[in-house]
Amino acid sequence: MCIKCDLRKRSETIKPVYIFLQKEDRAAASLPPEWQELEAKGFYPDLVERARAHAAYAAQRGRTANAQATLAVIGHSFAVRFDTASYPNATNPLSRQVLAALDELADFYGDRVPSIVWHSFAHIALRENPTEEQSILREAGGGKLPAHYTIVDSCLHAAGLVYTFMLHVQSVFQQRTGMVLNHNCDCNCSLVSVEACSTPTMAFSPARSNVAGMTASLLTHLLAETWKLQEDCLPFAYGISEESAAIQALLKPRGRFIAESV
Repeated sequence: MCIKCDLRKRSETIKPVYIFLQKEDRAAASLPPEWQELEAKGFYPDLVERARAHAAYAAQRGRTANAQATLAVIGHSFAVRFDTASYPNATNPLSRQVLAALDELADFYGDRVPSIVWHSFAHIALRENPTEEQSILREAGGGKLPAHYTIVDSCLHAAGLVYTFMLHVQSVFQQRTGMVLNHNCDCNCSLVSVEACSTPTMAFSPARSNVAGMTASLLTHLLAETWKLQEDCLPFAYGISEESAAIQALLKPRGRFIAESV
């Protein structure tokens, strides 16, 4: 019997709990000053709506502190374009190639992708040993990360959830550096050479008509990932990886996350 037929015989016992925000909930949600300024300047309504939905979701659950701090960082990074001049010490050939890749991507997506996404990628690629897997948790609190580790990690997770976006990122990285970005669930990140992972040469760029939908999805996933990390401590609450104790220590006391500036 084929696997597909065998799976059909299994009874479903999963009972999801569906809680949906109403339009009124989103409309009543307050946004931090960074988003209020964006909205006043006519920023993209679809992105503002997603920020407001995140604020409303948190308010509905009585946990607004982390959500507001997170939105403040992301709102600020929407207003500040990614600038390679932020990395004056990146002088070796690989560093210059990485920055060229990120500059190309930032130019393509413009102000529809917050600059913290590009800074999060830059942090991985511009480490002293970029091909060595290291956890961003080991760097949290030491001033090395471009923002609070939960936001950096959420940027990396969200990018992978929007498949077309990540294909484009990897394609540009591969063409510029001969390498691709690697990030796994334990927050271990690195660059990986295409020879080592047997990745064929990639040449992929999304249609301009798809950019709005892709970037709106990226922001939605980015905000959802921050909730998982900050409020539910997932996936570290499972206590399996060696990072679990470190992550839970960083999250205490719960509800007192203070975002760092980009």
